[in-house]
Amino acid sequence: MTREAHIGAVLTETQALVAAMPMLNDFVCDALEGLQRQDLPPRHRNAVDLLQQNAGLPTCALTAPLVHAIKAAANELHWSQSYTEAQVSAHFLEHSGWFNLVSPEGPYLHQDIRVSIGYWHNGLHYPDHRHEPEEIYCVLAGGATFRTENRPPVDAKPGDLIHHPPNIRHSADMTDSALLAIAFWKGANLLRPSDLNT
Repeated sequence: MTREAHIGAVLTETQALVAAMPMLNDFVCDALEGLQRQDLPPRHRNAVDLLQQNAGLPTCALTAPLVHAIKAAANELHWSQSYTEAQVSAHFLEHSGWFNLVSPEGPYLHQDIRVSIGYWHNGLHYPDHRHEPEEIYCVLAGGATFRTENRPPVDAKPGDLIHHPPNIRHSADMTDSALLAIAFWKGANLLRPSDLNT
């Protein structure tokens, strides 16, 4: 497969996942249809190697096709980091990473929706943070304990959805397993980094 076909397969499987989950379908509506493509060069992060090595990370029937597409395309994607070493730690940065699939900056362009996929290795703690856009996480593989302001913790597994209203503090613990998840953002300031510990 070509690079474009690999990335296109990630979008196709994301569309299928959204169509199969009413909460995601209502949140995204038709925003993932007819998107303009913009080329972003591949950018490697250590998280790519960790994801590829973690072959036994559990999935479910609903998420397995997207997980397979992400792993097949992993070396073709523009992986990023949200924070600096001073904000988190070198260990956190070496064991996590994410890429945008849909955003105002691509690789598929939309001004009002951001779809990002991230990997966090087992043993990591994603500290308290918040952001203006409303967010829905879907666990694709592995799992985590999600902690959200004014809610009891949730031990999420593949196929589970976690909803965060705008500007609510939340964190995640990958104590027993790595986490591969897709996050859907909707609202203002889609490209502004999250505020940590606020």
